[in-house]
Amino acid sequence: MDIAIIGAGIAGLTTAWRLHAAGHRVTIFETCDEPARLASRHGGGQLRFFTLAPVADRRFSLFSLPDWINAYDSPIYWRPQRGDGQWRWLRAFLRASRKRERQNTLEALQELAALSHELTEKLHELPGVQSHLKHCGRIVLYRNPRRFEAARRAAEHTYQLREHMQTLSAAECVEEVPLLADMIKHFVGGIYSPDDGVVDASLLCQTLSAHLLTKAPEVRIMYGLKALSLDARNGRIVAVDTEEARFATDAVVLACGVESGLLLGRLGISLPLYPITGYQLSIAQVADAPPLDVALSDAEAHFHLSAMNGQLHASGLFDIAAPREFPSAARVEHLRRRAAAFTGKHWPLDAPEVSMNVCAATPNGCPLIGRQPEFTNLWLNLGHGQLGLTLAAGAAELLACQMSDKPILCNETPFAPPMSEA
Repeated sequence: MDIAIIGAGIAGLTTAWRLHAAGHRVTIFETCDEPARLASRHGGGQLRFFTLAPVADRRFSLFSLPDWINAYDSPIYWRPQRGDGQWRWLRAFLRASRKRERQNTLEALQELAALSHELTEKLHELPGVQSHLKHCGRIVLYRNPRRFEAARRAAEHTYQLREHMQTLSAAECVEEVPLLADMIKHFVGGIYSPDDGVVDASLLCQTLSAHLLTKAPEVRIMYGLKALSLDARNGRIVAVDTEEARFATDAVVLACGVESGLLLGRLGISLPLYPITGYQLSIAQVADAPPLDVALSDAEAHFHLSAMNGQLHASGLFDIAAPREFPSAARVEHLRRRAAAFTGKHWPLDAPEVSMNVCAATPNGCPLIGRQPEFTNLWLNLGHGQLGLTLAAGAAELLACQMSDKPILCNETPFAPPMSEA
């Protein structure tokens, strides 16, 4: 088939890779003049194959909503909006935070992430593909004893996790990461995954796009060409209309995150997606500072700390609000203080480089992967939230199998796109 992919971020590029491997001809349409200019560039480079977790959890309920309103010092910030689907998304988010719903989501994500882990390794074997991949491992730290015990049980008894996870006491966390010596009094222990890591997401997308252009003759990437609309006739997409020309196609894959809303809206489709914003701070590592050889996550605070390419990266937080043009100074300051608490005197954080990561998210954290029910040849790879880099390769493989009538390698049901909410 001739397949059009909208978006040249990590989701679109990995989808092109897997579709080309399945024998299809692919054209990628990208608004910007290079790959990964938006969410993929500023996602923090986190690969959390075995320490992933949906944001929705039991702490969030109808009664906790007031605590998020304009709460700049909270892991979650909520700025109420009108008329953009936020309230409907929030109601679904609260439902997804219930124990059983969250467990179902976590099991589905773990299965997809295990597939993604395997394929991400294969991705890095492609000629010319680089990302400074660092298998540094990750420790997820817990403050609450009950949450730590629940995480320990899951790590020991869940099939996808038990071979990749270790339970560490507070003292063992300090042995693994001496930098934690001053902070460990706030934590009861951690879950360690040696198979998690970090990458330079921008470099990965640049080198993967170059590989596709030079080694995959059936792949084209149309940079600087914005897809304005999809021409639909009799339940099928027959062409992609761009600023310059009209391109006939056999099928379309939307992999453009937040930007997909406009294209779907013109088809009369409304999906459970909403833009969420995360923040990242980057500073140069100090030469005589203790090394940070293992990535760290604070489970309760939605905070991550890692080192790569001579820089320290602090990322996290979670804003449920319309995207900002510029980062929130108050949210940046809150993230800076969290990073300073971990690094102490070793890394001055007075003037970090600041970036935002705006991405489309579903309420329960499961991306939408598969055919949109209203059209026979419109396919989606959307809604990964802040797990886009982690899940990209697995999601691309799942979609390629669906589109090529090949055996499905994981449970596809939790990711099936729903009927339009409109």
